[in-house]
Amino acid sequence: MSAAHFAHQFVRHLVRYQGLAWAAVAAALALPAGLIGVVSFDSMLAMHPAQGWAHNPPTCWVSAAWAHASPPHLQANLLGCGLLAVLGWLSDVRGRAALAWLLAWPLTNGLLLLDPRLPAFMGASGVLHAGMAVLAVHLLRQRRKALGAAVLAGLFIKVGVDLSHGLPTYPHPTLGIHVSPLSHLTGTLAGLFFAGILGAARPQNS
Repeated sequence: MSAAHFAHQFVRHLVRYQGLAWAAVAAALALPAGLIGVVSFDSMLAMHPAQGWAHNPPTCWVSAAWAHASPPHLQANLLGCGLLAVLGWLSDVRGRAALAWLLAWPLTNGLLLLDPRLPAFMGASGVLHAGMAVLAVHLLRQRRKALGAAVLAGLFIKVGVDLSHGLPTYPHPTLGIHVSPLSHLTGTLAGLFFAGILGAARPQNS
């Protein structure tokens, strides 16, 4: 095989690979977070549900996912972004799944305003839960029902365990922060919602 033919085949498969959209969402989540680094909870990037809707414009529903309160917090979520990107590649996700994840991002954080007991929030964990929910729906619709059901069940169990610690937050010694379990729930629900209405990852024709 000549170098020109190999290059042509590589580009052709690259263009056809719809998982690039999924990787782009993961990159849009991870790269700004890595550049911003660690910030304080009074940052303008963070959300402050206790201050009400007027003080939390939709822009911070997006930017809150880029802000992190400690190095372990940032590192854990960057690792999660990388893991989701790889899982999407291995699962051959489609563009609709990526769009569902992208749309779930602001909704995940916006729904936190429903709990005014939460003084502040930042971090990508809720959006990562949304991505896992979308991925589970993708697997279910790609006739990998056992795997999709296992991912979804694991996600629900994790969220249930998180919620058992109580609201609005609980201390996480490893991350050195207080975690908001509600963000994990809203992310899961937002991911399922948009994956459902967009028909993310329709079954492939055989």
